[in-house]
Amino acid sequence: VNQKMMKSAMIKDLYSEIDRLKQ
Repeated sequence: VNQKMMKSAMIKDLYSEIDRLKQ
């Protein structure tokens, strides 16, 4: 498993969650 890829995917999910909450 590519850890860097997983980390960036997690960060992307986190940012999309934050965007969703801000609206």
